[in-house]
Amino acid sequence: MPDFNALLQYKQMRLPTPLDVTNYQWGKRIFEKNIQSIQNPDGTQSTHKMAAEVDPQGNWYAFPTIVRQGNQLVQLPTPQAFQWNLKNKEAVPFGQDKNAALQFAAGGYKIGTPLQ
Repeated sequence: MPDFNALLQYKQMRLPTPLDVTNYQWGKRIFEKNIQSIQNPDGTQSTHKMAAEVDPQGNWYAFPTIVRQGNQLVQLPTPQAFQWNLKNKEAVPFGQDKNAALQFAAGGYKIGTPLQ
């Protein structure tokens, strides 16, 4: 049964459709029992640090800047993370919809997950 509360939140964000984050390896990490994180300089912990970028054709994508390489999480600079996620098919496509990509990266990816 769909999570109607999550669907309502997506509608309020005006995203094109609810996204199943478990279609991506980074999304599956959200549901791990002992989710890995990295230590930030300010003492907080981060698991994904999402970003959004546009490709040369004007297509927008959302993607994590924290990626799993082997058994370890690594934070990549945004341009490198964008290329890594495109290459590994981990970037979420939003077509020409810049606002949807930015909203998803700003926290929309958490809707309907334990990170919400």
